[in-house]
Amino acid sequence: MTGEDVYYAGVLGSRLISASNNRFLLHDATRIAIEAAEHRLGKQPSKSGLVDAFRETQGGKNLVQLGMDRDLELAATLDTCRVVPIWNRGRGSIAIDLCDGALR
Repeated sequence: MTGEDVYYAGVLGSRLISASNNRFLLHDATRIAIEAAEHRLGKQPSKSGLVDAFRETQGGKNLVQLGMDRDLELAATLDTCRVVPIWNRGRGSIAIDLCDGALR
């Protein structure tokens, strides 16, 4: 696990909890990631704040050194997809609900 993974997981976890009106039972790792992200980024993280946090991590430093700074900006972009993948236990695969009730 890397620092940028923790920050992103924390931001994502916090947003999912807010969107669900706190209906999730949190795993310890999720709680830790949310606390780390909120400590570093606050409760309403901005894209630029997330990029800066990513740049401070070892993985972020590696990407900058390789000239791949743009990857950090892309990774910090929120709300770019209208669907969320779902783990389908029955099929043992990832499925996508396209808002019509059918999992693909």
